[in-house]
Amino acid sequence: MPTGDIQVTLVWNTNADLRLLVRDPSGQSVYDDRLTVPSGGRMFAQGNVNCTTSLTTPVSHIYWPTGLGRGGSYEVEVWYQNQCSDTRTVNATLYISVAGQQIGTIPVSPNVNGRFVTSFVIEPTGVASLGEGGIIGGSETLDFAGELESAPPCCLIRSCAARSAPTTSSTFTRSTVKPVRSSMSVWNVRKARSTPVCS
Repeated sequence: MPTGDIQVTLVWNTNADLRLLVRDPSGQSVYDDRLTVPSGGRMFAQGNVNCTTSLTTPVSHIYWPTGLGRGGSYEVEVWYQNQCSDTRTVNATLYISVAGQQIGTIPVSPNVNGRFVTSFVIEPTGVASLGEGGIIGGSETLDFAGELESAPPCCLIRSCAARSAPTTSSTFTRSTVKPVRSSMSVWNVRKARSTPVCS
């Protein structure tokens, strides 16, 4: 597989279709429906895409070639799109490397339609920081009117309402997040500050 300034690789054990996506600091996403972005990100491998079974261990690989890596915040998402008639439990590993150094080796075991999301930051100095990650999956239906009455005004108005409040319904769906510990190398890794979110 090609190498570069930034490498994000997903390896897993079943015939399931897992989508790997990396969003660059400008908000552009590389994934199986968009193989390149203007910042230089490229998708090289797409394991089991559309349930086309890989002949070997399924691998998805996204990278920025040498000289094209840029500083800023990157978001990584693994979405379990389809079982593809394989009911075995998915055990995947996500590898993240920056400037030739592996900053993250993360076990990922999502359920169907579940998403694992993490992030990393490359400082102007080249120092890379891996953020915390977690599984986003499952949902519950909430009484929106009841939640609205008890929600803190600053949180609701500035963080949640503009993004997720429905315009015509009295209920909304809230995802649950299950934190996952990452196994990280010691080199240039600092815990990124997490952004508070409404729940």
